[in-house]
Amino acid sequence: MLTLRRARLRDVPSALGCAADTDLHAAVRAGEPHALLELYRRHGAVVYAVARQRCGSDCAEAVTRDVFLRLWLAPDQWSPEEESLRRYLVAEASAEGASRTTERAGSDAADPTLVSLAALPASESDVVALVLGGFTYRDAAALLRQGEPQVRRRGVSGLKRLAAGAAGPHG
Repeated sequence: MLTLRRARLRDVPSALGCAADTDLHAAVRAGEPHALLELYRRHGAVVYAVARQRCGSDCAEAVTRDVFLRLWLAPDQWSPEEESLRRYLVAEASAEGASRTTERAGSDAADPTLVSLAALPASESDVVALVLGGFTYRDAAALLRQGEPQVRRRGVSGLKRLAAGAAGPHG
């Protein structure tokens, strides 16, 4: 764990920036802290945005930290055959954030936004989570490394699905 504390985002080897998430995950499983830092660089903002939307800014940092800490300590919890790493991390952040909100409120009620967001296609749920978390479409496009028009279309489509209350067929 000492190695992880000393590693910094600026210390991540540039070759890792080109690696696929699955390759970085394999490196995390092998105990490579720079791989975890690269995954954080890629997905940290999205995870934070979802956490902030779920439980507010007061606990979003802790949720984000815990999601990546769990990935470091138990990397086999994610299965690349089942879902993308981003979708897994978003689901973890959403569940953890909702759990903390429920603990604070003392309620067991499921949040309908969380349920609906999980039913959206990944391409839409990522954008919607960021927009609901307070990011603009331009910011979301930069974070997702996609074009702004494409991100805007996906966001609008996802928000319409949420508003209609049916995340239904993904078309």
